[in-house]
Formats: sequence, C-alpha cells, structure tokens
Amino acid sequence: MRLLSVALLLAAVGLTACNDDVLTTKTPVLFAADRDALPPARDGVWAGEGCSVDPASDLPAWDCDQAFIVRRGEAAHPDWAVENDPGFMKAMRVGVSDDFQVAQIGPTDPGADGFYGYHGVDGVRLDEAGQMIALRTWRLKCGPPPPDGSKTEGGKPRRQTLEPYPGVVVEEGGCAAKGRAGLLAAASASRVDPRGNHDDAVGWRWVRQERPGDWVEAQPVTEPPPKS
Repeated sequence: MRLLSVALLLAAVGLTACNDDVLTTKTPVLFAADRDALPPARDGVWAGEGCSVDPASDLPAWDCDQAFIVRRGEAAHPDWAVENDPGFMKAMRVGVSDDFQVAQIGPTDPGADGFYGYHGVDGVRLDEAGQMIALRTWRLKCGPPPPDGSKTEGGKPRRQTLEPYPGVVVEEGGCAAKGRAGLLAAASASRVDPRGNHDDAVGWRWVRQERPGDWVEAQPVTEPPPKS
C-alpha cells in the first residue's frame, strides 16, 4: 500500500540511512522563515492521487485510506496523517521554483541529536487565492542506483550510488548535502534524473471543503460570517 510506504519513509528519517543511500544532514539547513514564505495548503479534505473519492459523501464513507483533513494549513485528522504529515505541509520547506519545493524532516528541536532527511515536492498547484491544492513528494537520495549486481569492496551487494548528484558527498551508509546550496542542487538533479527516485513520487490533492460529518469527533465546522 502506498500509504504504508509513505509511513515507512518518514519513519526512516531518524536513522543514519544505513545502506539506504538517502540524503541527510546532521544539522538543519531549512527553517521556519523558508516555509512561512511559501503558499499554505488549502484547508479541507485532501486525498492521495490514486484514491477513489466521493465528494458528495462524508469522509468516513469513502473507500479510501489516503484521505485526511487539513486545518490551518496542516494535517489535523486522522491520527496517521497528523503523525506522518502527508505532503510535508508543516515541515520546513523552501521554494526552488513556482511548482518545486524541498522539504526537511527530522528533530523538531534544532539542537537535538539526529539526522535530517529531505524530500522533493513538485507538481505544486495553487488555487485562485494562492493556496496549494496539489503536490507530489519523493525521497531525495544520493544519486541514481548503481548498476544491477554492483558489489562493495567487501563483496556485499552495493546500494550506494556510483554517481552522486551535484552538491552531495557520499558517506558510509548514505550521503550528506553540502549545506543549503548543495541540497537544492541535489534536489534539482534528482527531479530530472530518469534513473532517480522521482518516478516514485506520491501525489496528494485537495478535494473539497470540510463538512461536520467528515470529522465527527471534532467541533463542527462553522461557515465564516458573510461579508457586510
């Protein structure tokens, strides 16, 4: 299931990317000011691009396990969406171009020990109010995969790339971005690389406004007062 794959990708951020060939940094390079300068996600009901949705029905009746509710620009319900942040709506992000961003996930405290992982965010579409209503995400890796049958010096199957993207330095078990500029260079290379990870991008889209029946445990949704 694609939903499970999204959760597993996010769960892997705290690891040192052992044999996973993923792009990391030991300290953050993106910050709240970067994210706050970008368009927010539109509030309402969102769903995965492969979901079969019924906009006329309340969310619990949908035959879709990739739908969630966004409030104040962040996933608010159900629990898996709050924990995994589909679309990286609350993650630190920076804009590369109008439809392309890079998202950073990792420790919430910038001083905490750990690793920060990165995802490309493209296919960004905005509504007439300038809010995001569609996007796709993919995990940023060190480079294209090595040829089939590649081995390490110790004779084990090689998973690390032999052609690191610009802006990265290969390390044991993964690679590191050379700061902010290196991260953006690697993300841009990953996006256009036909051998890279971009083909595995997961898409999300806004479906409609939230209704009280979509989230019965929460306070009812109230319509904004009419303009005088």
